[in-house]
Amino acid sequence: MRLRRHAITTAMPLLLAVAVLVYRGPGWVWARTHFGDTLAVAFLVGAFGLITRWQVRTRLALVGVVAAAVELAQLSEGAADRSAVVQLLIGGHFDPLDFVYYAAGLVLAFALERVAA
Repeated sequence: MRLRRHAITTAMPLLLAVAVLVYRGPGWVWARTHFGDTLAVAFLVGAFGLITRWQVRTRLALVGVVAAAVELAQLSEGAADRSAVVQLLIGGHFDPLDFVYYAAGLVLAFALERVAA
């Protein structure tokens, strides 16, 4: 039951993230930039549930701290000079609005955990 629940909470954000990546309609840049951050955070919370037995609060806290640290690391010099793959995974420039989307991802992950329970 635990694995089934975490498979759902991991697959939902992952499938939505793939949809955001392939979408090329109106507003695709905005959607990719902001929904991508939200869904990545929600995905990581679910993925940690698959590979650990940590409580949801622990996973939410860990992913929140890592997301914030990655965003703050983008303030460092040379962040924009990273490869395209690295920029896709962790970004290339600091955007304070990303903290809002990370928080939305944590809320989404918590909601998915509750619905799948």
